[in-house]
Amino acid sequence: MSFGPGGPGGIYITDVVSGTTTTFMSVSSLGIDVGDDPHSNPLANLFGDKTQASTDPNSMSAAGRISFGGIDISEDDRTLYFINLKDRKLYSLFVDSPAVAPTSATAVKSWDIPNPGCSNADFRPWAVKVYHGKVYVGVVCSAETSQLQSDLKATIYSVDPTAATPVFTEVLAFPLDFRRGAADLTGTCIQYDHWLPWTDVWPAACGIGDTPKFVMYPQPLVTDLEFDEDGAMLIGFMDRFGHMAGVANHDPNGNGLYDGFTGGICCGLLFPMVLMCLKTMDSRAV
Repeated sequence: MSFGPGGPGGIYITDVVSGTTTTFMSVSSLGIDVGDDPHSNPLANLFGDKTQASTDPNSMSAAGRISFGGIDISEDDRTLYFINLKDRKLYSLFVDSPAVAPTSATAVKSWDIPNPGCSNADFRPWAVKVYHGKVYVGVVCSAETSQLQSDLKATIYSVDPTAATPVFTEVLAFPLDFRRGAADLTGTCIQYDHWLPWTDVWPAACGIGDTPKFVMYPQPLVTDLEFDEDGAMLIGFMDRFGHMAGVANHDPNGNGLYDGFTGGICCGLLFPMVLMCLKTMDSRAV
């Protein structure tokens, strides 16, 4: 699918009673660069109909690198926080309560998210969560340059955005080169049982038979952070490949029909450091 009417910087409001969604604003109007729309010809290639295969080659490299990551709102409902995937910064946007779309750049603040020691500075943020006055941010070392699984890592930061000089503090960090369970168990697909370095290359098909049609290549993103009533942190992972493939869809060159599979992980943590559970989840890409 292409972007909505607000483009890559669009923020929308949904009325849960009526079920209607309207455009709230585009952060691009405030001079925030979240990247260009990678869809070269959306009307020709993207149909908005899940029964029709589409071709969308430029989105392969754009996945996880442009537009928004996570979005959350402050505990007084007056400030939006979001991750800009292009410049890898945390932003705050004062919208007041009830929310009014800001028209001046004075409503915007931003902070550079630190590189948590990733090789070749290949760090990719996404998750953001406001909790007890602090903002928590989730980052992965993507290993997209080195292509070494040993370079994969997840890091969680906290920052007090109201401090005179906000400082990102590492709360938790752990490697992602462990065996996490296969994304699918069909035939040769069983080999994809680890997180793999980010890549924009379409993977070889796996499965059963001479012309397998399943595709997968699990690439980690920390996409959600939540806290339960006891203060335990819940960390949600998403597979970047889910943004690259579909069901009965073409490869980037418009060839074949492939079914994409994704793998994700949910971690329960006794905040801040003790690992309590680890569960792998397999889900069909749609």
